[in-house]
Amino acid sequence: MGLQKSLLLPSVVSIGIALSAIGQVAAAEPATPAAESVTAEAEAADAKLRQVMKETQAQWTAETVQALLQLGTLDEIAMAAHINRLTDDAALARCAEDDSCDQHAGSPGLKEPTHGLAIEALAQADRLSVDLLRTLLSQHLRYLDAERQDQLVALLIERTPGDVYSWLLKLHVMIERKASADELTRVLNQAAATAREANEWFLVYARRVDAAYALVPPPPAMLAAARELNASKTTAEVPLNADDIRRVFAFGVAMAVATPGFNSLALCRMDESFDPARRPACTSLAKTLATDSQSLLDRGIGLAYWHRLVEGTPQEATVIALKRQHYWQSEFHLRRFTEPYDLQADLSYGAKALEQGDSNELELLESALREAGVSAEPPPQWLPRNPDVLLARH
Repeated sequence: MGLQKSLLLPSVVSIGIALSAIGQVAAAEPATPAAESVTAEAEAADAKLRQVMKETQAQWTAETVQALLQLGTLDEIAMAAHINRLTDDAALARCAEDDSCDQHAGSPGLKEPTHGLAIEALAQADRLSVDLLRTLLSQHLRYLDAERQDQLVALLIERTPGDVYSWLLKLHVMIERKASADELTRVLNQAAATAREANEWFLVYARRVDAAYALVPPPPAMLAAARELNASKTTAEVPLNADDIRRVFAFGVAMAVATPGFNSLALCRMDESFDPARRPACTSLAKTLATDSQSLLDRGIGLAYWHRLVEGTPQEATVIALKRQHYWQSEFHLRRFTEPYDLQADLSYGAKALEQGDSNELELLESALREAGVSAEPPPQWLPRNPDVLLARH
């Protein structure tokens, strides 16, 4: 995906070798007609390689899904549902062109009835690992009736009562059902009184996806196409192997699935419709995201909301100081992949992230800072590249 991360994107690694455009594309000089011809030929060659990648991706996914289903445990069934649904691009494209097509309900475009697999796993939700329960609910909850939705969200909160993400999901369901303003405020207050944690989600799921794809080696044609794409995009001689490809998939699928929904934070948006009675609860939830989350993305979102909610109060200085630290660390993270891009460092960082089972994103970032001899705190007069990000209304 060649992801050049904004300061808030949620991953430990930039996935510089994403399968559709592996490597770093150098800045182009003004094109001459001859250069344009070469560029067009190169783009055509890359397009053929990407098509190979897409076709072999579908093959690899189908084989991985079957391997998971053969294992037959509840968590493996849940993983099969997710992996198959999210990586069958052709089926999703067909559904996008056909309003009657439900890609979640075993449409003809899909190799497996992914929604059916998810429902099978949710039927035994009390036995699911909590991270998979949360992920299943975030993807499939809207296909259940209201009574079952309430049961499953209540189960999630029962198992993770202090986790802000569980409460955000409950509020999301209520917003979808057009709950009254008073009822939303009541639950928002309940969430603020209870939620004091923002537990790791991204790497936990990425490690699950990595383990799933490790069941089946990638097709040889995929590996060959990935190597050729990489060779066409960078001068670095880094021989990609099957583990590299698998890790790219793990991060890519996790980024698509494991990002918690934040739309319920619209209740805390400081606009003309904001209810001042919600300010204490909103401030508490934003502070929890900003100070307890182990994700750069979530910390950035929490800091943005928290700043707007406390603008002009004594708390604002604390928030600005945390924002400076956040952007200092985020800009260091980005420099690892852009100045200049180091594919081998990217791969090594991704491998470490997936193999260190107890570490979270911020711990890995702090470790990288220490290894580079860089302080975790910014110098006294340091400002982000865009100083406006320190403003409450940015």
